Amino acid sequence: MHLPPLGIRGRLFLLGILPAAAIVAAVIAAHVLRTRAIVTRSAEAMLADHAALVAAEVDRGTREALTAAQGMALAARNGLFGRRVESLRLAREVLESHPRLSAAYFGYEPDADGLDAQAAGRAAAPGGAGGPAGLPAESLGPDGRFLPCWRRDRRQPGTIRLEPLTMLDGLFYEGCRQRFLDPAQAERGMVTEPHETGGRLMVEQTWPIEIDGRFAGVAGVDRGLDGLRDDLAAVRDRLRAAGWNVDIFLVSRLGRVIAATVEAGELAARNVADTAYADVLGGFHSSLTAEGVRHARDPLTGAPCLYAGAKVPTGSWTVVAQLPRRDVFARLERPLWEAAGLGLAGLAGLLGLMVWVADGITRRIGVAMDVSRRVAEGDLTATVSAADRAAAAGRGDEPVRVG
Repeated sequence: MHLPPLGIRGRLFLLGILPAAAIVAAVIAAHVLRTRAIVTRSAEAMLADHAALVAAEVDRGTREALTAAQGMALAARNGLFGRRVESLRLAREVLESHPRLSAAYFGYEPDADGLDAQAAGRAAAPGGAGGPAGLPAESLGPDGRFLPCWRRDRRQPGTIRLEPLTMLDGLFYEGCRQRFLDPAQAERGMVTEPHETGGRLMVEQTWPIEIDGRFAGVAGVDRGLDGLRDDLAAVRDRLRAAGWNVDIFLVSRLGRVIAATVEAGELAARNVADTAYADVLGGFHSSLTAEGVRHARDPLTGAPCLYAGAKVPTGSWTVVAQLPRRDVFARLERPLWEAAGLGLAGLAGLLGLMVWVADGITRRIGVAMDVSRRVAEGDLTATVSAADRAAAAGRGDEPVRVG
């Protein structure tokens, strides 16, 4: 197969203009890909850093609550145990001094201080005060066991009411006792799974009361999940103000959603496996360190996202941060469009220059060939007129005689 012969313009286009355009396009494409890769890596590092910062903030709040419970337990160990009125006062003062807490309490083992019978007898007496030195009956179990719990009343903000502890077979009490009795457990404090108490979702932080080496009860505080979600929402809002549409999930040690900022219905207290985010959250939760960044689609919107995780040391919770990929690449649009515009402008200028050069060359060759043809035909008086020279060279010269 023979290709048709190419003229000067065709050769210049094929050998000059087309390769130049291909080179410019390749340079622009390489710049775009390189910039996307750099920005993606930067976004991944940013998201991982923010997940770690959120984990640190959550850990600080959990540690603060656990420290309050530990302080109450240490006070009991160092002389407060059995002094029920003073213990009741301390629990209330702890709750009043920590606005983020929703409850503070002591829970003694049955007759741990030897005062159960006396307290039960006074509570049962007509007009009885409920216990030694006028201890309220609301601080006691049916048998006089010391179980006082000060709790904020959601229906009457600012009101604190007293009630006896219940559900003592739960993690906050029985789990704490089992942890105390297990010599393999280095951490004495217990952070429970999210659950509902009095119509409010919460987690409990308790510390064992140790008297003469034996388990004598627990001291504890509760935190509402609405407060945890508000904390996460505040972090999310700060990031969004900086232009990053980040959402945050907090998962418990046993795989329950503690709090989340996504607008996807109520996720709190649900098992991760029962949510649409089971694959993403479950992967980070089952990981020992939850480190690294993963690329996946949001199961509700289908939008490609980046996910980063971090562990919360206290309580073994997991933080997962989500960032849509469009947020990452939206920051590229302006510089990429500018780079593409500059590249296209340069390419257009190059093409125009080469076309202008090609036209000048072909015009000169055309004039020379015309004169050569006339000379070859025997016309030795052939000249290049001023018009021909102007057309060929772009300037008006005097006629030139050939021969």
